[in-house]
Amino acid sequence: MEIREVQIDGFGVFSARKLKGLSSGLNIIYGPNEFGKTTLLEFIRCVLFGFPGKNQRVNQYTPVNGGCLGGGLQCVLASGQLISIDRQSDKKDGPVIRTDSTENQGESYLNSLLGYATKEVFKNLYAFTIDELHDIQSLRGEEIKNRIYGVGMGLGDVSLGKIEQEIDKSCLEIFKPRGQCRMRGILGEINEIEKEIMQVQKNLGKYNELNNTLSQMNDEKNKKIKEIDKFNLTKKLLETQQELFPVVVEVLIAEEEVSQMKTISNFPEDGMHILTSIQVDRKNLFKQIKEEEQVYEELKIKLCSIVVNDDLLACEGDVLFLQQSLNEIQSVIKDELKVKSERRNISAQIIIDLNAIGQGWTEEQINGFELSELEKKEIQEYYSKLSELRQNENSAKDKLNLHQEQKRTNKPEPKPPLSSLKRVFPYALIGVGVLGLAVGGILVDYVFLGAGLVMVGLGALFRNKLLIEMQPKEEPEDSLEVSLLKLMEDASKKREEIFKEWSSWLVERGLDRHLSPLATEKIGDKVCAIKVRMMQRESIDERLDEMSKTIGEVSSRISKVAPFLKNFIVDSNIPTSIQVIYRHFDETRVLREKKENLEAQLRGINEKINTLKRKVEEKNSEMSEFLRSVDVVDEESFIEKNKTIERQNYLDKTIAEKKEYIQLRVGLGDSYYKFIESVKSSSQEENHQKLDGASKRLTELNIEKDQLLQTIGETKTQVDYLVNNEDLSKQLTELEIGRQKIRECGKEWAVGKIALHMLDQARKKYEKERQPEVIKAAEGIFGYVTQRSYSRIFKPMDSDDIFIVDKNEQVKGLLEMSRGTREQLYLSLRFGLIEEFEKRSEPLPLVMDDIFVNFDESRNSQMLDKVLQFSKKRQVIVLTCHKGIFDAYSSLGANPVTIL
Repeated sequence: MEIREVQIDGFGVFSARKLKGLSSGLNIIYGPNEFGKTTLLEFIRCVLFGFPGKNQRVNQYTPVNGGCLGGGLQCVLASGQLISIDRQSDKKDGPVIRTDSTENQGESYLNSLLGYATKEVFKNLYAFTIDELHDIQSLRGEEIKNRIYGVGMGLGDVSLGKIEQEIDKSCLEIFKPRGQCRMRGILGEINEIEKEIMQVQKNLGKYNELNNTLSQMNDEKNKKIKEIDKFNLTKKLLETQQELFPVVVEVLIAEEEVSQMKTISNFPEDGMHILTSIQVDRKNLFKQIKEEEQVYEELKIKLCSIVVNDDLLACEGDVLFLQQSLNEIQSVIKDELKVKSERRNISAQIIIDLNAIGQGWTEEQINGFELSELEKKEIQEYYSKLSELRQNENSAKDKLNLHQEQKRTNKPEPKPPLSSLKRVFPYALIGVGVLGLAVGGILVDYVFLGAGLVMVGLGALFRNKLLIEMQPKEEPEDSLEVSLLKLMEDASKKREEIFKEWSSWLVERGLDRHLSPLATEKIGDKVCAIKVRMMQRESIDERLDEMSKTIGEVSSRISKVAPFLKNFIVDSNIPTSIQVIYRHFDETRVLREKKENLEAQLRGINEKINTLKRKVEEKNSEMSEFLRSVDVVDEESFIEKNKTIERQNYLDKTIAEKKEYIQLRVGLGDSYYKFIESVKSSSQEENHQKLDGASKRLTELNIEKDQLLQTIGETKTQVDYLVNNEDLSKQLTELEIGRQKIRECGKEWAVGKIALHMLDQARKKYEKERQPEVIKAAEGIFGYVTQRSYSRIFKPMDSDDIFIVDKNEQVKGLLEMSRGTREQLYLSLRFGLIEEFEKRSEPLPLVMDDIFVNFDESRNSQMLDKVLQFSKKRQVIVLTCHKGIFDAYSSLGANPVTIL
């Protein structure tokens, strides 16, 4: 079974909510804390297995937002059949299960659909929270163990525990040491029979005496009964005479009155109805004539008060034209200022654009100026040539500048300037030599003269050398620089020639000779834009002319209609004038229609009054003919005659009814006539006295009969008792039957006890043989989740404890495991139990509420793989408040579901 949809009418925090989109395989539902995940799990449990009783101390999940506690599940079975399971807490008939063709109600049918799984099995194996997952006791329940081992024993859907309970209950019903049981009851019956057998011997002598007395009392009883019947008949006859006396008298008086009445013939049975019908019809006609005449006078007064302006109606065409033109004239008046403003803006923009082109441009020049495609092409060619030449010139200039820069960069550094001492030294040397010559000449000292000459010579030599060092070196001529200078001059010259041609081209077309090609091209574009605005202005002028014509036409129509309106002054606001005119026209047209309707009504009412008068004459003729047919002069005579006939009919009916009543009481024919004669022959007082005497005697006889019947009953009881107890063989037979029952009960009790012993031995045997299948399945899951950290799961035969063995063969008990490892073990065991349980049962949906919170990332990933594998054979629904778990499951293909 798989859940496809959950409908919650009311349950805890949920009210009128739906959970749709559940599918086969793995489903993931995300919700924050207090979202209602546990409530949803409990709801699924309650719909499948019932709501808790009000006396149970558990959460009843009463709807906090109101509503009826209950809801339903839409499910699909393994066979593909769709079913609907609905359950309400206030309905004691159980769930309602609907299919495509049938509707079944009751727990038994639902149990068959659930594979006879109990609430305990579903809660502990299929739908559990983290707290329930952590509870090992939930896996030790007898119901779960019996279900698992019962499957292995070939019991199918039968619970082994229930079989043992039934057999034990049957044994206790047969015999138990204390309290009531079947064997105690049979022993008590045997004791009573033995006492009765002993009493039989004492009562045999009384039987004949009691039997004779009983015969005499029966004869006396029959005599009393006959006498009572006789007096009952007499009393009944007297009571009937007393009761029917007034009725007989009424019949006799009515017959006497009928015999004195005259016979009336040729009178219709429904004559009064016919007369009344004609009178009512005639009265209604007079009433209608009066009402119609009153309405006629009222309409005439209304008609006289209506005055129609026919002159205004004659102008209907003009008024309709004005009414149809209202929206247009409103639009024209509204748009006129806007259009004029738009025209001013366009004119101002044209002037701005003319000034932007240049001084002296006029609209006439704009209209006469136009650049052809050839001229535009020539402009592009001039632009391209000038751009290319300018680029060439700039390129040559850039190359020259680059060359000169490189030349300066590569030029050797100039020698550092000579120091002042070095520059002065030659001159100082010459000066000293001249001084030495002067001293030697004066002193005529050849040493000084020679030294002076040497010093002068050395100073001159140093001076010449210094001058040579200070003189700059001449640089050689640079041929590349000369070539680049020539290339730049040629490019500049050619550009100037093309520019002169371009200036001549501009002058020929009346343009400024200093304009560039791009500026000239832009002027052409601006001229085109100005021409477009001039065309827009012309279009606006035409529109303004049309507006003026429309306003003039409407104004002329207003002036034409205005004289026919009273107290109407033409308003400068044309739409207002149109609305006023049309309102007056509409009111006048309504008045005309009202007048025409009144005239038509007056004609119709006049015709109706004449028709009603003709009908009155017809009714008068019908009345006269009807009165003649019954031989009366007027209506009063007819009424008197009808009263006589109604009285006669009433008396006849009364006589027939009373006679029939009397005959029902006393009989037909002679019995009836004899009864009438007896009533006539005696008075009511005599009958009363006879009735009192008969009643008194009858009461005495009944008392005597009741006393006699009581005595007979007591005697008969004694006789019957003696008759019953006389049959000693019968008592002995019953005694033997009781003893046989004791033997059969003992045999049945022994068989039950032996069966319990055998079932217990068989259960232990199959626990031992079938347990490894569950443990083996759980070991595979647990080993994979723990990444083979634990190789085996071990459960001793004489204990309910579970142990795990790691890869080092170290054994751990439950208390030695971490909480996460313990929960992984419990979950693995549940998966193994589910696989074993579903080998012969319908797969049920597995619902888990936040059970992975204590798993680390590695084992959580491993467990996720196992859950995915587990969901391939059954539906799995995971509830979580952790966004990471939700995203992980969704990324691996789980079906994300939300509550609507």
